[in-house]
Amino acid sequence: MGLRTMVVGRIGFDAVWNDLEHRAFGYKRLIRFRWPAGLGGIDLMVRILKTGYSSPMRALEFGANGIMVQHCCSLEEARQWVQWSRFPPIGKRGFDGAGADADFMLANPQAHLRNGNEEIFLALQIEGS
Repeated sequence: MGLRTMVVGRIGFDAVWNDLEHRAFGYKRLIRFRWPAGLGGIDLMVRILKTGYSSPMRALEFGANGIMVQHCCSLEEARQWVQWSRFPPIGKRGFDGAGADADFMLANPQAHLRNGNEEIFLALQIEGS
């Protein structure tokens, strides 16, 4: 899995996608993709479980470069996902610093906060009625 992920990046793909909504993968599996994806120069995108605040936070702390939220049905809900996936002053995401996203406490905290707000992408699937 790791070597294949790295090779996929090296041959020209931009991202690897892990779908937690439709597959039985757990969040812990993401860490096995993060390092090979980084070595291959590609992003790790996670379609999260839609279970509240911990969903984007866990995926991001396990090293996802971006998250996708399915069935976003209102402007208010879209704003909430932005709040949960961004650090202050943009959002309300809590700072941990001990996860893969912060290089396990080796990243500069200010750079980590800036990266979390400027480089992490959020995709909202507008679905439903």
